[in-house]
Amino acid sequence: MALTDLKVRNVKPNGKVIKISDGEGLYLQVQPNGTKLWRLAYRFLGKQKTLAIGTYPEISLQEARERKMEARKLLAQGIDPSEHKKDQIRAAKLASGQTFKAVAKEFLAKCEAKGYAKDTLDKKKWILNDLVIPVLGHRPIADIRPSEILELLSDIEASGRLETAKRVRQTIGAVFRLAALTDRAPGDPTPVLRGQIRAPRVTSYPAIVRPDEFGELMRRISTIRSTIVRLALEFQAHTFTRPIEIRFATWDEIDLETSVWTIPAERMKKRRPHDVPLVPATRQVLREVRKYTGRSHGLIFHSPQNPNKPLSENTLNKNIWALGYKGRHCSHGFRSSASTILNESKKYDKDVIEFQLAHLVGSETRRAYNRAQWWDQRVQMMHDWADMIAEMRERAAYRGSNTTIHPVSG
Repeated sequence: MALTDLKVRNVKPNGKVIKISDGEGLYLQVQPNGTKLWRLAYRFLGKQKTLAIGTYPEISLQEARERKMEARKLLAQGIDPSEHKKDQIRAAKLASGQTFKAVAKEFLAKCEAKGYAKDTLDKKKWILNDLVIPVLGHRPIADIRPSEILELLSDIEASGRLETAKRVRQTIGAVFRLAALTDRAPGDPTPVLRGQIRAPRVTSYPAIVRPDEFGELMRRISTIRSTIVRLALEFQAHTFTRPIEIRFATWDEIDLETSVWTIPAERMKKRRPHDVPLVPATRQVLREVRKYTGRSHGLIFHSPQNPNKPLSENTLNKNIWALGYKGRHCSHGFRSSASTILNESKKYDKDVIEFQLAHLVGSETRRAYNRAQWWDQRVQMMHDWADMIAEMRERAAYRGSNTTIHPVSG
């Protein structure tokens, strides 16, 4: 006898599996826990098989009968309904992994696994999650055309964010290259978009590069009231490292016995660890920091308000600008200052300066060889640079002094 909605609804479990037929192989299976399942019994190629249709009441009696008829049509065409269902599930899973959003999420996961710096990873997440995925995320990545990407870039360009538009194009291209490598897209369509968006105006970090002006800058830095900010800027000026490398520096990276500060790869722009020689001037700064903060662990140059948070780059820049250097110098500018002054001195091999700046020089083999070869030269250069800073600062102090200097007789 065929089932009715009332009978399906009222059937109760009895501690055993109950099977109630509706005809033509369709039956309701009631589990001991009360769960009600629709099943279809059929034969395919001489074998008895069962197709799982779904649960009641999510699948009503009428819907179960309709799916039974669909399965019988497949059987009439020589298609196994169970295998057909598995194929559909596989296709759905494959399709869900072929959208731009799915590939973009994989791309971000790979970036994180590779140890990208937090700032870099955050920028990529922002570009993809906030700018690209809301527009292209739902589209199968293989179907996205250059014109669609151009429209997105043009909207960003129209808002005046030219550098952002450039980075969006680069990031979209990286996602497409991952899709191409995994056979989910025929290739990267972004190269044809080069030149279609106005190039951003390249602006370098403002930096004081004349020795006399740099000496005056260092003299003024010594007057900063915030001890931790002053010491952080002193340390950066002497090591000419990037702001992020200074701000997140921790005491466990410092080896005072061997006079080396080892910056880990995840904080370096080129994803390689970098050794910075410590000289008397930089060791003195570290001693002053430790004396001031009373800490020998965690962040070295932490926020004055919270020892578990680093100084912000904005804080460093604002203190420099408060000295009268807004638009003339910034925290990142110490790198250009040191590079220019050291190169113009003609005392040091250009490659030694570039290596100390953590710019990669030459081939991988040459870099590996020169790292050891140049260490003594780099140590000497950092000693000399500290002496140069002291001399430039003293000259600036002398020039700014109103004291008359009288020759000593006898």
